Parts: sequence; C-alpha cells; structure tokens
Amino acid sequence: MNRLTTTLLLSLLTVLMVLMGSALGGKSGMIAAFVIALGMNFFSYWFSDKIVLKEYLADETGARICGRSLELANALCKLHVASHSIPMQEARPASAHMFIVNPLTGGSLLSLFSTHPPMEERIARLEVMSRTST
Repeated sequence: MNRLTTTLLLSLLTVLMVLMGSALGGKSGMIAAFVIALGMNFFSYWFSDKIVLKEYLADETGARICGRSLELANALCKLHVASHSIPMQEARPASAHMFIVNPLTGGSLLSLFSTHPPMEERIARLEVMSRTST
C-alpha cells in the first residue's frame, strides 16, 4: 500500500512539473522539468527505503538488546491498538515522525506521507525473529 501511494503521488508530481515546465519554457522547459522530476522520483524512492530499513534495524536491535523479540512485538501491538483507540489531540504533522506509532491515524491524507513502515509489518518481523531465535 505504501509503495502504491508513493508511486501515485510521485507520478502526479511528475505530471505537474512537466505541465508547469511546458507553460513556463515551452518544449525545452517541459524536458528540463521532466528530467528534474525523474531525479526527484529516484531520490524519493532511495531515501524512503533507507528510512524504512533503519526502522526495521532499530526494531531488530532493540529485540537483540532485550533478548525478547516477542515481548517487543507485543509492546508495539499494544501501542498500535492504543493509538487507534485514544486519539492524540496535540499531535501535529510536523512532529509525527518523532512518535513510535503514527499519532495521525485515520483515513486522512496524512497517512499517505507516513515516515514509518506499517506497524503490522514491524510486528510480523519481530514475531518471525522470535521463532527463528529459539
């Protein structure tokens, strides 16, 4: 789901940049805008993958330090459930990346810009880790 929304948003950005380049600089402006958009798309995919990998690495490191990956998965599950049942009134989009669980839940457009991998995937990885470490 996250890849799909990222692809759609970057495609829309590319189209908007090409149209804007065409309006401002004709055919040469359109080509320049397309090249810039391609570079931005590449950088966005590269950078977002690095963030996701670091989050998984943080989970794995935490599980190895405490030696109980299943307990860490249970704690993440509790945080995930609580974040959906107890809305955070003070949470702002600018500080959402600092939370363990995304405080801006719901079907809003804010979920399209998530900086963390889905909580379900993080929990599943920790559960697999607990099965393979015993």
